[in-house]
Amino acid sequence: EFSIVLTTLFLITSFLYIKFITGKYIFGSGDYLAPKMIAESVKNLQQLYGEYPYWMPSIFGGMPTIHSLQNISNYYMPNFVLNILKIFSAPEIWTQLIHLIFAGLGVYVLLRFLKLEFMVALFGAIMFLMTPYMNVCIVHGHGSQIMTAAYIPWICWGLLKLWDKQNLQNLGMLAIFIGFQLQRGHIQIAYYTWLMIGIFILYEIITSKFKPQFYYYLIASLFFGFLMSISIIWPSYLYSEHSIRGAIQGGVAFDYATAWSFSFKEMITFIIPSFYGFGGNTYWGTIEPAMTDFPNYLGLFTLIFIIYGILRGFKNSKYRYFLITSIFFLLLSFGKNFFLFEFLFNYL
Repeated sequence: EFSIVLTTLFLITSFLYIKFITGKYIFGSGDYLAPKMIAESVKNLQQLYGEYPYWMPSIFGGMPTIHSLQNISNYYMPNFVLNILKIFSAPEIWTQLIHLIFAGLGVYVLLRFLKLEFMVALFGAIMFLMTPYMNVCIVHGHGSQIMTAAYIPWICWGLLKLWDKQNLQNLGMLAIFIGFQLQRGHIQIAYYTWLMIGIFILYEIITSKFKPQFYYYLIASLFFGFLMSISIIWPSYLYSEHSIRGAIQGGVAFDYATAWSFSFKEMITFIIPSFYGFGGNTYWGTIEPAMTDFPNYLGLFTLIFIIYGILRGFKNSKYRYFLITSIFFLLLSFGKNFFLFEFLFNYL
């Protein structure tokens, strides 16, 4: 089964990116090219002066290289394995495509753990892999975002396994997934993942018998996962108050964070992607029009099966957790259009 799933996801990914897998084409969006420009500049400076530059004076009025989460691939442990691709001169996009396949595989493993049938789990994995938002991250140069998001289903699987059985193996596995996700350096996506864990804790406290051993093991997993990434996270935290995106006084952090706020009426794009235009100057929705490059499309099949799943699985406590989590994050995506985001922004 596992080999069938892996082969299927690999073939679908290759078909989706058939023009790019050989390196003949690359994406031309600004955010895709800008990091490459920065990386090339840093490499040239390193060759010129013989040492790695730790400060970039020309971006955002000056910012550090590593601890503003630029060029941190060497801090990401799986990268030591992924560097093997360079030996075979594989195009750089394969690093992201492997994570896309890994994301789909994680959904398959999670759904099988929840005792869904093989074809259902495979369908879920394919839907997650083909979700437009996951792929637009690749197209528009947000590779760290998709690579960080790829760990969400695996962390969810590890969390449920730890809930069912508290042992060192499950503790360590969850810690490794959490650590790798944090090492990948997209703090926003990692933050959402920790919120997902927090919702799970609240849900189980309310609906289940208190299991103190689970919470001891979970705290240990979170702590050790955090330690795996502390050389990135902690200096970034210290720097953040001096950044215009995170300054305590006079910063524009909330404006930045809510510029792409979703809205209730734009949920129509879940099934009609072109309803508000496709992005850029053609987009007339409420999400930052000049910098929105795609609609938030899910697809009719996905929505039909969401409704079917709710009706069939509502009596199952794990299904209810996923439903609550889905509603929570939908409301969170409304940003400045709903109070939830501002509350979390100010207090969490």
